[in-house]
Amino acid sequence: MKLGELIFSQAALGRLNQMPLRAKTSLKVKRIVSRASSELESYEKVRTELLDKYGVKNEEKGEYEFKEPGSKEAFDKDFEELMESEVDLKFEKLMFSEIENETIASADLFALSWVISGMEEDEAKPENPAQ
Repeated sequence: MKLGELIFSQAALGRLNQMPLRAKTSLKVKRIVSRASSELESYEKVRTELLDKYGVKNEEKGEYEFKEPGSKEAFDKDFEELMESEVDLKFEKLMFSEIENETIASADLFALSWVISGMEEDEAKPENPAQ
């Protein structure tokens, strides 16, 4: 998976982690969150290094400013490369059946598609199969 996908799913993963699930499923989620957190910490460190390299932190505003000509474009290029980098998280995927009775937003399901197996099976079934 790409690092950008992990970043995109960060909030949804946090909500999944807060759901009251069966013990076995909760353990799977904990392992996924633990591995993802390690990658997210590394990402944040590299992102901050890029910001420090190309920008200047405005302490008053609490944000970075790009004052040198081309510095914003150079940052954007390096940041895009970072977001496209591959992340190899080793974990046991959740089966959709393990969470199908839970209330979960469709946007979260979309964001967590890399964590959940078995959602596509339902899509492949026709509504009214021919007899």
